[in-house]
Amino acid sequence: MKKNILSILAFLLLFILSGCGSNSKTDTPDTPVGTVALDMQETQIILQPNGTDFVLPLAFTKVLDSTYYVMLNDFSLSVDGCNISNITFTPVSLVLDGALNSQEILTINGSFDQNCTPTGYILTAKQTVTQGSQTEYDDVQFIYDYS
Repeated sequence: MKKNILSILAFLLLFILSGCGSNSKTDTPDTPVGTVALDMQETQIILQPNGTDFVLPLAFTKVLDSTYYVMLNDFSLSVDGCNISNITFTPVSLVLDGALNSQEILTINGSFDQNCTPTGYILTAKQTVTQGSQTEYDDVQFIYDYS
């Protein structure tokens, strides 16, 4: 078990140092640095022909093995210079309980209050990572700047 934990930690350190890791942030002052559990595929917001409605399908890939259960919920989306209304997140809780590199899709639908040209966004969520009887809770951010 100790060897598996050391292997996982070594893999995570290598993954973070390679620059290919998740855009998630866990800089909450009262909590320890969180586990990198998911990688988000960067996808641009798709504006509908009316110029105000949008859809944002986001693929999340699990970067931990099958012994980990990962859940994201309590989502919020902010887009610079745009006011969002009528926003929905489907599913309400995104669960990845499969093997390493398993994938799930979060679909975000909403409307901008005016015509808006998004140049990026910040998705925030609560992340729960469970392995056996141990659970870690973190606030995470996934940031995508189109430039």
